[in-house]
Order: sequence, then structure tokens, then C-alpha cells
Amino acid sequence: MTIDEFGKDILKKIAGAQFVMLRYETEFTPCTGITAVTKQERRHFANGVVVAPWCPNLKRKAGDESCRIKGRFRDTGVTLGVHDAACRVLATTDEFAPIVFLEVAGHFLGRETPYDTPAEPPVDSLGTLKTDTLYFGLAVEALLRHARPVGSFVWGADWETVPALFLLRNRHHISLTLHNTFDECIAKEADAFDETFAPVWHGQGPPAAPLGQVRLPCN
Repeated sequence: MTIDEFGKDILKKIAGAQFVMLRYETEFTPCTGITAVTKQERRHFANGVVVAPWCPNLKRKAGDESCRIKGRFRDTGVTLGVHDAACRVLATTDEFAPIVFLEVAGHFLGRETPYDTPAEPPVDSLGTLKTDTLYFGLAVEALLRHARPVGSFVWGADWETVPALFLLRNRHHISLTLHNTFDECIAKEADAFDETFAPVWHGQGPPAAPLGQVRLPCN
């Protein structure tokens, strides 16, 4: 698809924003109270930009099903290559700080929430979510490499954004907020990420993978 003026404008907003907010849920892809926080962030941080995964199968409230048709967000015409999948870049059209949605084929398929991803035997639902966070990280890295100058400030929220921040750490200034109320029960996830990332963060084990590379599960 050709990048039209809307797409070019979104790329300019990404390049010129004071900071980038990585969020795993939004007012269009809601779940917890963090959704309300993200909604207010868009309205108060006008010079920022939100980047989030797009969940095409998510059950939405009546009236939200056709948000693309109503023009609340649309395709930018920008496509990215993410490992073995294509990624379309969507964006909101309202007057608030834009949400840039990354739609990676075959991923982010939660139905009730962005987190209840379907099991793909022998991988369970949690395993699918962990894989999705890796793809989100790769998609974010590809987007910012395409549209954002080195040395930007990138602010992630919750453990699902950790792979993205890990990939961006050598090119950008990064920050992570953990919402303890929602993250206190992720012992299994923390252990899984710890096996990969903690040895690197503490100067042990093999060196970090080059930018743009994340170990993904074998099929």
C-alpha cells in the first residue's frame, strides 16, 4: 500500500515526539485500569506517541466493532518485516497523542483481553503471550529504527514491554513502569524472562543478541 499524507504525518509525529510510550492495552484494546491510565496519558501528554499491539480478534463493546469504518483509526500504509511475519502500522485519527498500533500477522489474538491469547499446542496460552511479547519487541524496534532518531526516550509499562526495551537499550534511553497490583502474580513469566535476560543484565552468560534479534521458540 502506498503511504499517503496521513501515513507521512504519523511518521513525522513519531520522529518528532518528545517520548514514546509502549503500552500493551489502550482504550481500543482494553482490559484493566491501565486502560484508563493510557486514555488519560493520550490527553495530557500531547507531545508523546503511544505504541501498542493491535488485537484483531478482541471482543469489543457495541459500537466499537466498526471503529476503522468510523475513522477512529486507519491504516498508515507503512508495513514492516518482523521476523517471519508482516506487520501493518495503524494509527488513530483523533486530536489526542496518536496511538500507533502494530498489527503482526498471526499474533496478538486475544479475544476477551489482549492477554488471553489462544493456546497453540504444545504451547499453552501463557507461552503464546510470551511469544507475542517478543514479536511486539521486534515490531517496535523495526518501527523506531524506521521512524525515530537515535537517543530518544522510550517509556514502557509492564513486563510485556520488556523485550522491546531490551532491544532498544543501545539506541535509546529507556524506562520501565511496573504496576504492582497487576504484576504481583507473574511468577512464571518472571522466571521465564529471567532465564533469558537476567544473565545478560548482570554481566553473566553469553553476550546480548545484536539489535533486531530475539531468540524465538522453534516450531
